[in-house]
Amino acid sequence: MVGANGPRWADTVTPARFFSIDDAFWPLLVIRTHGSPTDAQYQDYLDTMTRYLRRGEAYTSIIDLSHAGVSTPEQRRLLAEWCRENDGLLRERLLGTAFVVASAFQRLLVNVVFHLKPPTQPHLVVSRRELAFPWAADRLEAAGLAGPAARVRRHPALRPAASTG
Repeated sequence: MVGANGPRWADTVTPARFFSIDDAFWPLLVIRTHGSPTDAQYQDYLDTMTRYLRRGEAYTSIIDLSHAGVSTPEQRRLLAEWCRENDGLLRERLLGTAFVVASAFQRLLVNVVFHLKPPTQPHLVVSRRELAFPWAADRLEAAGLAGPAARVRRHPALRPAASTG
């Protein structure tokens, strides 16, 4: 939902608010993680991602990990299992994912992991959210979704910050 001040983050979050989702610019899905989830919260996140995959529409995503905590071995196992189970849908519907990782060290770790086990879809790892939106728009446009791509290029995250006099 878009309000006067831009998108309103969906209340699709667990009680500890591990993740928030903005689908106001669909077929762009923007996910923000906050802290370290419990295994149950992480499963809830994966279940939510499954629902988006099953919508039957192609989309791009931006996953902002800037405020994410460390995942547990069980969460890494759940993610690997989820990726295996959803491989066909991911290849068919997810046009690409941009990962926002603020820390240079964490970006290095993510890039090493992706070098060893690349995601099945195109991906980008960036340091700031505003760098992810043009790439996501390009992915949409390349898939023939020019209208949604143009809307993503006007996303409020890309507006210059108001100067404070």
